[in-house]
Amino acid sequence: MNGLLAAWTLFRVHKAVHGPEESRELRSRAAGAGRAWLTHRVGGA
Repeated sequence: MNGLLAAWTLFRVHKAVHGPEESRELRSRAAGAGRAWLTHRVGGA
C-alpha cells in the first residue's frame, strides 16, 4: 500500500511541476496531501 501511495504522490509532484498551468495548484495540493498521508503511514519518518 505504501508503494502505491508513494508512486501516486510522485506522479502528482511531477504533474504539479510539469503539467498544464491551470491544474498545477490542484495537483500540488494533492501531492502535499499524499506526502502527509505517507508520513502518517510510515510513522512520522
